[in-house]
Amino acid sequence: MNDLTSFQRIVLSAIQEPLPISEQPFEMLALQLNCTEQKLLDEIRQLKETGWIRRFRPQIRYAALGRSA
Repeated sequence: MNDLTSFQRIVLSAIQEPLPISEQPFEMLALQLNCTEQKLLDEIRQLKETGWIRRFRPQIRYAALGRSA
């Protein structure tokens, strides 16, 4: 595996936090990272393909929704 770029490190750090609750969460995250949504999605895809990300799925806090899992 190649070394990560500084932007890839930022992306990895950012996607470990909950995504913004929005119809376009990746667009909002991209704005926070000062890039386009497409660039962010491309980086996530590349990180997944190269093995830096094993899986990417939502983490739902059911208690915050007033429900149990």
